[in-house]
Amino acid sequence: MKNKRSIRNSGITLIALVITIIILLILSGVAIATLTGDNGLFERAKQAKEKQIKSEMKEKLSLAVQELQVEKMGEAILSDITQEWVNKELNDYNSVVSDNTENEKEIIMSKNNITMSFIINENLKIKEISINKDELNLSYKYEIKEYKENGLKLLIRIENNDGIIDTIECPDGSILNCNNEIVEFNWEAIDGDKNNFIVNSGEKRKICTIQTKGMTKKDVVEIKTLEDFLEFRTIVNVGYSFNDKNINLKSDIDLSTVCYKVNGTVANDNSWMPIGNEINQFCGIFNGEEHTISNFYSNIENSIQGLFGYVSDGKILNITIKGDIFGKSSNAAAYEIGAISANCKNEEFKNCINYVKIYRDGAGTIGGIVGRVMEGDSKIIQCINYADIEGKQSVGGLIGAKVRENITIDECCNFGHIKVTYSQVGGIIGGTFAGNTTMSNCYNVGKITGTASDNFGRIGGIIGIAYSWNGSENISISNCYNVGEISKEAVYGGIVGLLYSDTSKFSNCYFENSCDQGTYTGIQSIDSTTLKSYANILGACYINDSNNINDGYPILKWMVK
Repeated sequence: MKNKRSIRNSGITLIALVITIIILLILSGVAIATLTGDNGLFERAKQAKEKQIKSEMKEKLSLAVQELQVEKMGEAILSDITQEWVNKELNDYNSVVSDNTENEKEIIMSKNNITMSFIINENLKIKEISINKDELNLSYKYEIKEYKENGLKLLIRIENNDGIIDTIECPDGSILNCNNEIVEFNWEAIDGDKNNFIVNSGEKRKICTIQTKGMTKKDVVEIKTLEDFLEFRTIVNVGYSFNDKNINLKSDIDLSTVCYKVNGTVANDNSWMPIGNEINQFCGIFNGEEHTISNFYSNIENSIQGLFGYVSDGKILNITIKGDIFGKSSNAAAYEIGAISANCKNEEFKNCINYVKIYRDGAGTIGGIVGRVMEGDSKIIQCINYADIEGKQSVGGLIGAKVRENITIDECCNFGHIKVTYSQVGGIIGGTFAGNTTMSNCYNVGKITGTASDNFGRIGGIIGIAYSWNGSENISISNCYNVGEISKEAVYGGIVGLLYSDTSKFSNCYFENSCDQGTYTGIQSIDSTTLKSYANILGACYINDSNNINDGYPILKWMVK
């Protein structure tokens, strides 16, 4: 009997629980309806916010007109209501002023997708006029096409996702008759200024605000987003050099949505367009502030490749880059590749770290930092390459080739496998051809692989070839070492592959004795155990590898942070 009563009580409890759940569901449905219905709490809150913003805009306009009257000693007139005045007094509301009639002006104000229109008559009295409550469903963007001395030429695209655009009222008062869902037009703008376009469709209207980032007007430009970075690139490529200006990267940049592999073909992959070209070069100071640019990707035929294309008379500092470069030269022309920059003139690179793997099929000069060093006096300081790099000829861990000019390289190193399929390959530089090359406190631990094709191996642990071509070549190398395996093909050496320079000076340079090298004063073969204890002998820039990050061989002090 007791067990039957327990079962009966359990049944009653279960029924009560089901009834309770049903009641809770009903109540929750009522609560949701109360919150979300046409007269729900959310809708009422939205309406209250809209009313507040409308009241705020009207009050702000009234105060601005009153202040104008005070400023003009009560003599303000309708012609004082200009776009310049609106920009100054009502800048927070994307305001646009236009002539409504001969004796009236219209001011359209917008905030948080809430738009209001006001008519100001010749007595400066304000009247609110109604605008269709429903917002136009617009999408709009701009593309920078050209840099001009006084601003930028933009291509603007506005699309009405719900129908036809009838007209667009422009900031200068002109009106575009459209009768189309998508409208594209050119506009000349002052960089950084707001340009408010009023889009009309039937009884609906909306303000589209187009505003560039004002980079050309600043001496110090801060890049905080991918969008900032892309606009910076565009402005350089259309003709603004940023000469003597500072570009500071304030965050890491992920390029995965901009450049990426589709199927590994040149035709279909989305490749990065370099910053700067042969005509429009970047001449400013780019400071990465220890940030990383990741997911860099380029797969191009017959073109330069790199984060930057052409840089000159400036600096690139404190940046790490990661990604992949694939390239092809289908003709005899050589195209430069450098993970940081394809080409440079009179440029300094400092604390640039490369993890971009590079593979080039065909002619070109290739370096982990810069492909080709040309005019002027360039410097590569405290830079590292960690990536594997392969090309046909003139390939180096840091620099592909230096031609007819001067370069200083200090406190740099290579860890990547550097390979050529023809000739001229080195752990730091593939080849130097005329000018002055001064290198100190550098080392290579990466494998260096060349071929014996036509006896042009020219394979070196530090420099592949130093050659007086079209001018004298003067070499000075000090406090450097190589422990990377050297491919013993044709002409090779533990420090320099082929040395054919007018003057050459070597001091305190070492190569691990599994390599070979001709007899040069200042270059010495040494066993690995001894070399690992040589930090003090190599000089003040080195320390012992106490954390075993370089297999016990000396490392540079600046690398330990």
